Amino acid sequence: MPLRRAELPRHHAGAQAAPRRGRALSEVPSSFAGAAESLWLALAADWPGLSLDILPEADSSNTRLLEAARALRATGAAPAETLAGPHLLVVERQTAGRGRQGRPWQAAAGLDGEAAHRQALSFSLGLRLPEARLGALAPVVGLAVAEALHPALRLKWPNDLWLDGAKLGGVLIETLPADAGWRYAVIGIGLNLRAPAALPEGAWPAIGLDALPEGRWAGGAARAPAVWAALVPGLLAALRRFIAEGWPAFAPAWAARDALRGQTVRVLDGLGREQLRGVAAGLDGQGVFLVHTAAGLQAFPSAEIVSVRPC
Repeated sequence: MPLRRAELPRHHAGAQAAPRRGRALSEVPSSFAGAAESLWLALAADWPGLSLDILPEADSSNTRLLEAARALRATGAAPAETLAGPHLLVVERQTAGRGRQGRPWQAAAGLDGEAAHRQALSFSLGLRLPEARLGALAPVVGLAVAEALHPALRLKWPNDLWLDGAKLGGVLIETLPADAGWRYAVIGIGLNLRAPAALPEGAWPAIGLDALPEGRWAGGAARAPAVWAALVPGLLAALRRFIAEGWPAFAPAWAARDALRGQTVRVLDGLGREQLRGVAAGLDGQGVFLVHTAAGLQAFPSAEIVSVRPC
């Protein structure tokens, strides 16, 4: 399947263009093109309507996919048709990325070519999902990424990947209404291939895949196109299983990588103020975070919590 230029709406209020579906694309010279072609050949038969886009630079891959989904919905066609297939978008240089609660996350801004591909990977996946599955979506995505990369990676609920107690990357999930009982989920994934040179004040320590002691990505060997190609098949397979079987199918594997279980943690609000502290007790049968406190066992769905920090 030939690759063609991306036709995502531009990031401004008057954008009307809608991307075409069911194709891999980009005439933009990019080392991601080979990875996209390989993914297309491997996945298109199992995922009708699959789309792959490459942008050399954009504000946010999540923002662009949300705009694309809104443009498709504006055509008036049924969401089950217009949003049926997975839509992958990778951005080589992300200038206004964000994490949960709008925290900034830039990837390879100001870098070009090989330098950008050594620094970070930013991509998003848009997929129509049952509304009942959304509560445990972030843990499932984090687990799929960790399993594709390395046994040493740990998961900090709800959306962070950790290596040696430092943040390697994270997951941001945003949704739009689809048809009854369904949502269109845009899953943003950002990974450090090398540790950032600078961090915002108060940010948790960060680390890159180059810090791995051994394996395919150790010692600075990771390049964004190769990491992307390694992640996507397992991620899509995990999401298909999640839709069919739900959180219980993933709970044991997630527990084995839980970075917080048994540790004393602080639960913080949006202003960074401590709301309570206790001992992390893992996730329940619905993927809800549990904390043993002096007042008893407290449960925190991901939508109701801002941040959890180990003491």
